[in-house]
Amino acid sequence: HCEGCHGETGEGGLVKVENKRIKVPSLKADHAIKHTDEQITKMITNGEEEMPAFKDKMSSQEISDMVKYVRKHFQGK
Repeated sequence: HCEGCHGETGEGGLVKVENKRIKVPSLKADHAIKHTDEQITKMITNGEEEMPAFKDKMSSQEISDMVKYVRKHFQGK
């Protein structure tokens, strides 16, 4: 779900979504690293700004696993 916008390396950048160009933030940037697990979970669950909500596409366990994946693979935590 994340790779389509954030990219294979989590760098984000300018992407086209539903015929709209948006700037997607990097999962490796300081602002992303400073978010708590709870904040990231809330963003994935409910969406934020141009990011869509995934509460109807992913289970709470899948969202929790995604937070752990982002922390480990993109943020080195």
